[in-house]
Amino acid sequence: VRLAKDVQDHLVARDLGPVEFGLYAHSDFAKTHRFANPTEIPHGVLILPPGDGKTYAITIRNQQEEIALKCEPYLTSEHFPFLKQSMLKGCGVAALPHYMVMDELRMGSVQRVCPDWSISGLGDRLYIITAEDRRPSQAVKVMTDFLRTNLKRFVS
Repeated sequence: VRLAKDVQDHLVARDLGPVEFGLYAHSDFAKTHRFANPTEIPHGVLILPPGDGKTYAITIRNQQEEIALKCEPYLTSEHFPFLKQSMLKGCGVAALPHYMVMDELRMGSVQRVCPDWSISGLGDRLYIITAEDRRPSQAVKVMTDFLRTNLKRFVS
């Protein structure tokens, strides 16, 4: 299972659907650091998956405009649970899939920062990836069906 923008041609990808990303912060952090739009977030505050180089480009958009935001993140990691824990400890504003913070949003411990803005460029679709195989085994078919059924709650 992979969160990605696109998938390499030699792999078989079963698209489960789009994944919504947002900017989230611990409620205490959000109360003391208010941003009207994402361009106001200073360098060294964002917590992001790794980019290609020291600066990172994400696309943010609302109903009226789209902006390519280049930033130097405070922290990067491929491990989304680590990014979430860093955000929960008050280290900054994290770009995370919405499904990762649903419980914390309901409890009020996390707030969405700049809620009118959405983010792309981080991998915006969830895929089931398998090696190319013209006749997949029964085990692969069963597992794919299981994942497709049970991962629907993570896609928009």
